[in-house]
Amino acid sequence: MGDNIPKYDCKLFYYTKKNVIASLPTGTWDGDTARRNRSEIKEMAKIFKGEPWVFLGLIEHMKLVPDAQTAIEFSKFHSEFYNMNCKTIIFATGDELPIKIRSKRHQDMSCKVGLNVIYVETEQEAIDIIKNDDSIFT
Repeated sequence: MGDNIPKYDCKLFYYTKKNVIASLPTGTWDGDTARRNRSEIKEMAKIFKGEPWVFLGLIEHMKLVPDAQTAIEFSKFHSEFYNMNCKTIIFATGDELPIKIRSKRHQDMSCKVGLNVIYVETEQEAIDIIKNDDSIFT
């Protein structure tokens, strides 16, 4: 029975002195884990009190269960974060093309116009954007 339980982990933290929440998920993720994680991030975002913020997903080490429910739950990240004044989502995907393709599909499913979504390969590229491009907060 224990072998069927998805093994996942996620470290969530505030990043830099700007309004950024970073997520470092690992392991296998399904719709339930996505829903719990989204709820935790939204709770963290309350500290920004409605000010613009950025979500940084360091997703290169996560695996997704490829089913419809998982896709639906991940697509909700975009709209629910947007509704909490998240201005940009940055995904650092590494060289994992399948995770980038799925992430893009979730973005398309969300149909959220106005939310900037940026894909980079490395965490350092994401950090450089956060440090040097204030337009991601508008």
